[in-house]
Amino acid sequence: MFCDRCGESNRPTATFCRGCGSPLSKADEPTDETVGLPGDRTPDVPESLRRALSGKIDLQRLLGKGGMGEVYLGRELSLDRLVAVKILPPSAAGDPDLVKRFLREARLAARLRHPNIVAIHSVDEVKGINSFTMDFIDGVTLGEYIRVSCEAGLTSPEAEALILQVAKALAHAHASGIVHRDLKPANVMVEPSGHVVVMDFGLARSLGDVGLTSSNVVVGTPRYMSPEQLAGGPVDAASDVFALGLLAFYVYTGRELIRGKTVPAIVAEHANGGPSKAARRAEELTESRRVLLSRVLDPDFRKRPTAADFIEVLSGPEKAAVADPSSVMLAGRLPGTPGKEVPAPKTPTPSPAASPYRKLARERIRRLLEDDEE
Repeated sequence: MFCDRCGESNRPTATFCRGCGSPLSKADEPTDETVGLPGDRTPDVPESLRRALSGKIDLQRLLGKGGMGEVYLGRELSLDRLVAVKILPPSAAGDPDLVKRFLREARLAARLRHPNIVAIHSVDEVKGINSFTMDFIDGVTLGEYIRVSCEAGLTSPEAEALILQVAKALAHAHASGIVHRDLKPANVMVEPSGHVVVMDFGLARSLGDVGLTSSNVVVGTPRYMSPEQLAGGPVDAASDVFALGLLAFYVYTGRELIRGKTVPAIVAEHANGGPSKAARRAEELTESRRVLLSRVLDPDFRKRPTAADFIEVLSGPEKAAVADPSSVMLAGRLPGTPGKEVPAPKTPTPSPAASPYRKLARERIRRLLEDDEE
């Protein structure tokens, strides 16, 4: 069940959203929970919508819904392939600002080309229906993956293979001048192979774009917001990095660092750098990871490392074997997916020519991880 307010995925029996605490409406749930395989057509697609797009896409079933639209599984007729189709609700189509945000979302996301970011194929307007198509990711959300996997427990290489892929997606987006602003487990998909794809740049904003939203408007999912985002302040790449730290803590430990169910309770947890201090005390983490996450979750955004720095620390010389997700097979964790864990290959011996670079990298990592007591 998806929250109409923030888009968070919740259990079918939930009464309140685990992301923002809003009451959940069950009126729009799919009518048949047992139906859901690619290629199946279900009655949760409005017939008027199906007919409007029938010349290009055969809509099959609802995948999810959020504040900025509904997502359907469809078959693109010209190429005979499955795609995800995001559609702006007809009730919002008459609002020029919402249409502008919706189209802007598609254009921003389409600028990003990275293996760990969902690819946007096309943007269209047919009979007053605004939509765009993107890759259909046949997997589960990171939250669902962790809930299944933690019964057996994630190994450190498995956890870091997941986290690194998310960090690489953010680093690429930031290098392109785009911030996500709503990174959370529900917006990260894990395929049976272990490949990770970051979804829904619906709240993304170009670093150079100051229009559409003002600095005093709070957008995002409260449990994965930075302190400055909760306060309605300016949001930039450092806010994404804070969310990455919260997400990494969740992957490492199987529990969310922020536990509040209301915005005031969450704000209280952030008081006096609460998340950073909690990460520093987490017994489940190694000392190096406690230090890294405490820096990533620093309440002062100016002191946080960048996503690129995060990657460099996590995939340093001693962690090179897990930097590539293909080195750690995550298949077999999901129900009905064959596969087994494959030992990570040994780190190759660096060539003499690479030694000066590695020495500089190690020194940079050491400086980054030093606690600033000032």
